[in-house]
Amino acid sequence: MGLSSEQSFFSKPPVWAGVVFVVSLALYSYTLAPTVTLVDSGELIVAARSLGVAHPPGFPLYLILAHIASVVPIGSVAQRVNFASALFAALACGMLTLVVAELLKLNEIVAAVDRPGRKTTRKEKRSQQPASELRRESSQLSILASSVAAGLLFGCARTLWAYATIAEVYTLNSLIILAVFFFLLRWRRRTLESRGFATRAPSGENAHCDYFLYLAAVLFGLGLGVHHVTVALTLPALAVIVYRTEGAKFFRGKRLIFAALWAIGALLVVYSYLPFAAAREPILNWGNPRSLSAIWAHVTGRQYQVFLSFSPGNIGSQLPQFGTLLLREFSPRWLPLALGFAIAGIVAVFKRDRTTFFFLLFIVLADVGYVLNYDIAEDKDAYYLPTFIAVAIAAAFIVCCGGKNSTATEPI
Repeated sequence: MGLSSEQSFFSKPPVWAGVVFVVSLALYSYTLAPTVTLVDSGELIVAARSLGVAHPPGFPLYLILAHIASVVPIGSVAQRVNFASALFAALACGMLTLVVAELLKLNEIVAAVDRPGRKTTRKEKRSQQPASELRRESSQLSILASSVAAGLLFGCARTLWAYATIAEVYTLNSLIILAVFFFLLRWRRRTLESRGFATRAPSGENAHCDYFLYLAAVLFGLGLGVHHVTVALTLPALAVIVYRTEGAKFFRGKRLIFAALWAIGALLVVYSYLPFAAAREPILNWGNPRSLSAIWAHVTGRQYQVFLSFSPGNIGSQLPQFGTLLLREFSPRWLPLALGFAIAGIVAVFKRDRTTFFFLLFIVLADVGYVLNYDIAEDKDAYYLPTFIAVAIAAAFIVCCGGKNSTATEPI
């Protein structure tokens, strides 16, 4: 029983990621703000159109891309920049679809490693082949359904949708975070596959997979040029993936240095925008970051550090707000079905794939741990977007893993 070419085409995750992208973009375009909105919208539109300098940390990558959108001769300048946010958000939804597909494929690899059994005869293999193909097709459909559901769930979530309709940096930020996740997970999957799933290959045998790792590093550096706090907070989760794939030896080797150099290089390139833009004396030139001290103050957001206070009292006052935001993110507060699915999904993941469990856990712990100590009001919900991403991913696992209770032993 084989898949036809048509079935094979529609069984590819990128095809369905494209469907999620189109649906999400249609929703965001229909609800797009027609003009300038409140808070930072006007400032970012002016800075993008004039290639100026926005408030700290400057968001250079966002301003460059939004400037490109602003010169497209369709609609007003505000509509063009607003549409850029919609485009980034829709791409983020498609990327989340691919991230979930990668995680579920990795989950299958881990489960396969953990199912050693007796060798079957050639006759038994022939008799088992149709059933095996049916299971494989069913598993593929389950992966696709879960991935698409996660992408649409995130796309219809309150926070992403709100920022997808106005000029803001957070949709691009979400896109880059998810792209980093995707390429690092693809690197892990290819690395495990190159080892035959369970056996460790000699050093250098899987070097052909490392371009995914370095691409993730470049994107990480570029992401620091959008909203560096939330991007940097994903580093512990990324370290979990690397450690569970290569072990501690990676952190003592040259490949870590190469990845760090790629990330730092991308960071320096994108932030070189600030002094060049300031030297042009644009209409909006916040802080005039030309000198090294001014650039450092701008990038580190020195003027906003007064809002950061690591204290039990601050956490206690912020925690109810986080609970409210989480309960309302994917549904009405009184019916948090998605959150219930996410909790069930994370339990299933804990039983089957500890790497994915700790990956999602560290995303949430780092993000929530920081934001609970950051006392800012206007766009507090956007700082929780990495957590909402983790919730959407976890909810997808209830479909594929909810009824499977094997505990995985990873090939590390």
